[in-house]
Amino acid sequence: MRKTALALLASLLLSPPAPAKDGWYEIDKQVCNDIEARGLAAVVQSYGNLPLKAAQSEWIKAFDAASRADDPALISKALSSLANEKNRAEKSDLSHMANFLIGRKQWKLATSFVERFPEAEPGWGYVLVDEISRNQSYEKTDAWLKLLAAHNADYWTGLRAGAAHKAKREQSLLHELEADVRKTPDIDRVRRYVAAVKLGQAKPDLLWLFDVYKPHLAFDSWQVSSILETRFSALCQRYLELSLSQPYTSEDEKRMVEYMKKCSSLGPPQRQTMEKYLRMACKQMLAQCYQAQGKSTKAQTLLLELQRAYPGPMPSFALTQFAGQIQAATQLHPLEQKIKQAEKVNENDPQYWLGRTRYYLGRNDERQAYQSLVKAMDVSKLRPTVDDAQIMVRMMVLSDYSRFLRRNGNTDVSRKFLWSQFEQTNSAALRGRIVNEITNVDPDALKYDEPFVWQFLKEQKDWDYREEHVLMNMCQRCPEQARGKLWQDLKVIADTNPTRLLRLGWVMTRNNENSQAILILEEARQKLTDAEQKQIASFTLMEAQISLNNWQAAERLFPEARKRLQPSELPEWISKICIAGARSGASNDAMRLWRSKDNLDRTYIEPLRELRKFNELREQLKRYYEEQLAREPAASVPRQALDILR
Repeated sequence: MRKTALALLASLLLSPPAPAKDGWYEIDKQVCNDIEARGLAAVVQSYGNLPLKAAQSEWIKAFDAASRADDPALISKALSSLANEKNRAEKSDLSHMANFLIGRKQWKLATSFVERFPEAEPGWGYVLVDEISRNQSYEKTDAWLKLLAAHNADYWTGLRAGAAHKAKREQSLLHELEADVRKTPDIDRVRRYVAAVKLGQAKPDLLWLFDVYKPHLAFDSWQVSSILETRFSALCQRYLELSLSQPYTSEDEKRMVEYMKKCSSLGPPQRQTMEKYLRMACKQMLAQCYQAQGKSTKAQTLLLELQRAYPGPMPSFALTQFAGQIQAATQLHPLEQKIKQAEKVNENDPQYWLGRTRYYLGRNDERQAYQSLVKAMDVSKLRPTVDDAQIMVRMMVLSDYSRFLRRNGNTDVSRKFLWSQFEQTNSAALRGRIVNEITNVDPDALKYDEPFVWQFLKEQKDWDYREEHVLMNMCQRCPEQARGKLWQDLKVIADTNPTRLLRLGWVMTRNNENSQAILILEEARQKLTDAEQKQIASFTLMEAQISLNNWQAAERLFPEARKRLQPSELPEWISKICIAGARSGASNDAMRLWRSKDNLDRTYIEPLRELRKFNELREQLKRYYEEQLAREPAASVPRQALDILR
């Protein structure tokens, strides 16, 4: 019920997009599993004689393994083969590969990768740009990004704009992008220019755009307005009015079909629905533009049109805070009339009364908003036979009522209201949702000495993430001198169920109580029957042992605990056990563990900054990398490692 009119309109026509499947993750998992089974050297060697005509996926695997092994020859061969493919890898896979390198801080390789594959759009591209910017002038970085933008304008220009903003040099880029729009006006250039403008704090006059670029399609005019948003309401208004004045053509239909396919898993609707969606989306956004400029009467007219276009027993477009804001600035209130006319049909529907509340809040009429909330409270009471849908609606009402009470910063009244509702209901499911709400809006309410909190914990048979959050809040609000008693009291009620012991143990490890947590987690591990929960207990227990430098116990737990890890995470956790060993003075075992880590990933060397503190181990590591450098003079990792260890 917290939908804007535009969200409501979209929900009438669209379904959630289908999740995308990317090949990179599966390939990376296969490579990691192969490395774990056979060792890094053996896997890299198996790709050494890969024929040039091998499948693209095989060359991606070769690149993955070679990147972990710091094998420049195989990396070069793999990248050349991928670049020379007639049908290059999917953009999503290339983007993940670039992210893989950036996440591992392989800056030089990541830089050369995006130069060879500028179509890649890594989510961490800005991290790479930041790193490059630290080591050279802004001018050089911008020139490099501009070269890449010649092949993938939207993505790399976006990173150019971000770098320019950080360097406080955006004006020169804005002048360049404006000149580009004026010279060759099209929607892509407009998008890049407006995106760069939005990064800055200034709000320049962009009305000149309408004189320079007027799309021929109603669809494109709408798209320009979507780029501008209501931040540039006057210009956005012009493009929306243009779209509504333009005929809906077969080309508009084609573009709408393409748009809907990207947004909807149901496929394109019929022509009438497509055109209707475009026109209604324009009118809804145009109403927002009018309202932003103080043209409330015009905004009201459009909302009435939207309401007529989607008639029903509930006047959905009127039941929004936006509708109330419009009515607050007009003398006539036809939307309110529609809401009141619909009362008879909807008088027992809590969602009708919640929408009515939002309408009156938009009108700044707190009295009528409160009356609507009271009615929503009354009609949403749980029936004797309760289901999940009833509980969800009831919680929506309680949440809105709580939010209303703290409109003026009165958190205490809101908290007391929620606890009163907790006490009044017999539904454990609703009680759990109420505690979630309290956790989100007022964590201070979850005090270690609050009776309702203890009541909640005792009545939840199994403890999960929700109870974990409650325990964390209790601990954070418990004075240091009272912590011992808190743990004792929690242990008493946790003893009745191993899932309670598991969550309590986890919270204790996050509050520097590892010694006590080990006993509790070990007990949970022995009593739990669910395989996944046993794995969680083993992993948390391993963390606690590492924190106490009990490296031998951690190593014994690792085979079970590793089931909670992705294969690519194994080197990091083996390194943690290695560091624990070094802190305990077990230099030879720490060196053994480091070699084990290297057998999975040679390039993960950041832990050396900690390991170099231990003299005996540092000397072993120096000899280890000196031998590597002598065998592989072209490799970069031995040099980097020795630089850290010196």
